[in-house]
Amino acid sequence: MIEKRFDYVTSRFWDELLKAVVPNVNHRFAGVHSLWGKCHNKGTLHLWFERLGRVVLSNLNLKVNSTSVNGWPWHTTVFVQ
Repeated sequence: MIEKRFDYVTSRFWDELLKAVVPNVNHRFAGVHSLWGKCHNKGTLHLWFERLGRVVLSNLNLKVNSTSVNGWPWHTTVFVQ
């Protein structure tokens, strides 16, 4: 399921990607660059993905090396490398 979400990113299927996201999402992208920041709802996360598409997606090739999932469905944390 996680890998499929990354396929949605590469294909720019933002709406499909966000269907599985809770309204009060907590998304963080670390670093000091044009994509860093935090999103706390679906609207701002959608804007972040649009920015991702404008800034780097033409050269972006996402490959999931490993995933770690912790917690129950109503309180899940996912780490992706």
